[in-house]
Amino acid sequence: MRAICGPLGKAGALLGKFSLILLLLFLALAFLTMGFPAQHVEAGTVIAAVPAISTIVPNAAPRDSIVEISGTDFGATQGTSYVTFGSTKAVVYPVWTSTYIAVKVPRVTPAGDQEQINVTVTTGEGTSNAVKFDVVQYGVGLAEGYTGDNFQEYLCIGNMQNVAVDASIVFLYSDGEVGGTEVTVPSNSRVTVDVNEEAGAGFEVSVIVFSDLQLVVERPMYFNYNGRWTGGHDVIATPYVSKLWFFAEGYTGAGFDEWICVLNPNETATANLTFHFQTKSSGEIDKTGSVPAASRESFKVNELLGSNQECSLILESDQFVVAERPMYFDYEGKGAHHWEGGHCVMGLPWPSTEYFFAEGCTRDGFEEWLTLQNPNAEPISVNVTYQLGIGQGNPIQKTYNVPAESRSTIYVADDVGLERDVSIKATSDDYFLAERPMYFRYTGYGAGYEGGHCVIGAGSTSSDWFFAEGYTGQGFQEWLCLQNPGDEDSVVDIYYLGKTGVAAVKQVTVSARSRRTLRVNDEAGANLELSCHIVVVAGSQIVAERPMYFNFRGWDGGHDVIGYYPESDLFAASSNEATGKSQAALLNDLSWEWLR
Repeated sequence: MRAICGPLGKAGALLGKFSLILLLLFLALAFLTMGFPAQHVEAGTVIAAVPAISTIVPNAAPRDSIVEISGTDFGATQGTSYVTFGSTKAVVYPVWTSTYIAVKVPRVTPAGDQEQINVTVTTGEGTSNAVKFDVVQYGVGLAEGYTGDNFQEYLCIGNMQNVAVDASIVFLYSDGEVGGTEVTVPSNSRVTVDVNEEAGAGFEVSVIVFSDLQLVVERPMYFNYNGRWTGGHDVIATPYVSKLWFFAEGYTGAGFDEWICVLNPNETATANLTFHFQTKSSGEIDKTGSVPAASRESFKVNELLGSNQECSLILESDQFVVAERPMYFDYEGKGAHHWEGGHCVMGLPWPSTEYFFAEGCTRDGFEEWLTLQNPNAEPISVNVTYQLGIGQGNPIQKTYNVPAESRSTIYVADDVGLERDVSIKATSDDYFLAERPMYFRYTGYGAGYEGGHCVIGAGSTSSDWFFAEGYTGQGFQEWLCLQNPGDEDSVVDIYYLGKTGVAAVKQVTVSARSRRTLRVNDEAGANLELSCHIVVVAGSQIVAERPMYFNFRGWDGGHDVIGYYPESDLFAASSNEATGKSQAALLNDLSWEWLR
């Protein structure tokens, strides 16, 4: 039959096609709704989907550390959703959004120091894709260490966990040799390791400590330097390795010997170093050096840079390293004192815009300084708030200008007066570094100890502080300095942890915008080896610092550290923004198979 032409014929053809489309739509609808009840979806409703993980940062971390999971369809709030590591559900979630989760790695079992597991996110819509994740051990490092004549080195290892924790101690020597030992630290307790005995006498030695759960490690050293300057210094082991290390203080004048100790924990690569000294009188001076693989070196700054220099330092390396700066001195100061001793700081892997110092004193027998380093190409201004002790007056505000790529030194008593107990808050719109060296003749409670100590400021306040070292035995006086820069009073619980568990618990209040000083010999009791865990239970976060003064085997002096604030160092690197942050890594991120 011939096709019908004209308007009517075209309409009929279209009608036939339309009927076919209707039939197909009817069949499709019947298929989709077959066996399912009808559902009403309101306009604008988002239909949930199965979650999907795109990244985990970092992709290897220890138990109890925080990692960041990015992806899609996690849900706007957690609700009943959860993250699974292997077969273990995580419990702590600081952040949960539809595309981002911050989660604490649970204590997965069985334990193992290179244990790869699957991580998934489960919501009411289902379980995500599995992403591989390595559960590794914690690692902290110390660059300095010496067991030669007239030096005594210890490791104090504090355990804030409610279970015993095994620790592996690795000694790395200057000739590339490696040794080690194992210890178990009871729950809520501490152990002391005699490095001279365990590593052997007469060695320059760096230390790395590995553990399945987080421990805090300090390294007090006591000395008679060159048979003429006695004292001691102490630092807390760092969880970081970095290609940049910053130091604000440094001096090569008469009566001062300055050193830089560098640990290279890489198995095969030599670390090539550039020392960028930022001097007060001669601008920036660059020097070079190197450290062989799996080894350590000590560089005497007096010889490297020359004498009579006030200097800050940016240490640059082409490999990840750890760096410390011990200094030994006969300090004349403002009154030809000849206070002999030494102090040491762990460098900082990146500068910040804010620092806090809980300790500070301008009383008779103390001379306090503040050293400010400006690593920038332009001058900066640093605003400092001096918070005085109870009854000593209102906070004092000062602003200091620091030249580009240089340093400034402030004698604190000039700005706050004598006979003051003083904490410090230093801030700037630009990145900088702040250190606080103090020199003294300590005469408290019948003592007559001469020396000095120095710390780099804390980069933030915290509600949780920990000290591994502490001793209230004969010849030792231990103090806690608590700074509250906030607007609310802080209620603080202090747990003194002895060799066999909790020795004492005390609660104190630190008034807003003030500081408080506690003598641990009185608070915890005499003749105790102690760690200390400080927890804010109400009010503003605080800063905690622990100076100690001593006569150790006839070597008198003092040392000081700002406490370790446990959670802050364990967030993934992408959570931190600071100059040089990309140059740093967690020590436990490196490969350690060659040490196992």
